[in-house]
Amino acid sequence: MDSNTARVNLGRVVIGAAFLVWGLLLTLNQIGVTYVQRVGALWPLILVALGIGKVAGCDSRRGLRSGMWLLVMGLWFALNEFTVFGYHDTWPLLVVAVGAMMVWDVMAGGGAARSATEDGNGR
Repeated sequence: MDSNTARVNLGRVVIGAAFLVWGLLLTLNQIGVTYVQRVGALWPLILVALGIGKVAGCDSRRGLRSGMWLLVMGLWFALNEFTVFGYHDTWPLLVVAVGAMMVWDVMAGGGAARSATEDGNGR
């Protein structure tokens, strides 16, 4: 088994495990075994799990970038759901995330190569 297959399988395992835990929590809450207060507020954790799974299972820069965005958005939504901060307080963090992703992309070598081919000047 090569490393790409292992990464893809790890991503699927993370996503599958997250849905398994989510489903078990919902089931236990519904039948009265446990009481999870605000179980509906846990939805940002689905985005976090999807982002982790995508990052763990990616084999391209594009896949890594999309996984990171899922992770960032999930964490941002979770910050707003589980803390005293509201969306109106934390929206500048999204601007920080956009800037950080742009810098990371250029530093990793993806930005220069992409821009040269997108504008038609790359041969």
